[in-house]
Amino acid sequence: MIASHSHPSLQSIIGTTKVEGPITLVILIFSIILVAIITGPGHGLAVDEDGSIAYGNQYYFSWIALGNAIIISDKFALKAWGIRIATSSLWTSTTRSLKFWVGIAFSSLVVMGSSSEYYGRNCHGDDDDKTSFCSRCKFGIASGIIGVLAAGGIVATKVVRGVMTPFLVELGVAAVLIILYGFEVAFVTDNKGPGAPLGNLYYFSWTSFLLTIAILNACHKDYVRVVDGGERREQVPTTESPAVVHDDHGTDGDGMDDEEMVGDAGSSDENRVKR
Repeated sequence: MIASHSHPSLQSIIGTTKVEGPITLVILIFSIILVAIITGPGHGLAVDEDGSIAYGNQYYFSWIALGNAIIISDKFALKAWGIRIATSSLWTSTTRSLKFWVGIAFSSLVVMGSSSEYYGRNCHGDDDDKTSFCSRCKFGIASGIIGVLAAGGIVATKVVRGVMTPFLVELGVAAVLIILYGFEVAFVTDNKGPGAPLGNLYYFSWTSFLLTIAILNACHKDYVRVVDGGERREQVPTTESPAVVHDDHGTDGDGMDDEEMVGDAGSSDENRVKR
């Protein structure tokens, strides 16, 4: 692909959407598989048996490769269909929180998968419920499932209804999630929890918690924007000059009749003639 972009003749053959599209899809799929193989807790090539990172270059660059594949897919969508996913007006047209909800759905999926793998490898038999480690694994699984369902529901509602999710519903779900992930971070990433070693579970547990804070901040900004917009509409300045209000007695607004004004003008003329 690099060679096709460097030479016009190759670009006319390889750089077409019919060829570049399948290549982009294959790169994205292989990047996802690569992340699962390298960073998976327990069996990952870049992690130890306890799930901590053993080989930093493999771990971090596998995630960088996935991010790069997503960027390439976004560029291809712009080239093929004129759609720019990263800068689409859907993210910021009416709400600021949609991108954070998508992030929570993804991070909760990783939390659920990592916790499930820890539970499957370390918790066997009838006494697994009595161990603190397995109980924390179950809590991580439950938190991930709730996060995926809640965030997925909000995203679906926003997309279907044109980014018009009820504000109180979104605020209530965000408040529940920030409490849930507050406990999840405290219990799962504790020294006795499965997320204690630096790995996917640790990073994405904290990512989910920080994203819930970002959602509440975005909801606050949306509320302030709506309130400020309403106040500006009520206080629209006018460019017309204020009209003089006349009452029934013929006054001009300062309490003086028209006859009194004429009399005062006549007396001043007489004084000038006498002089």
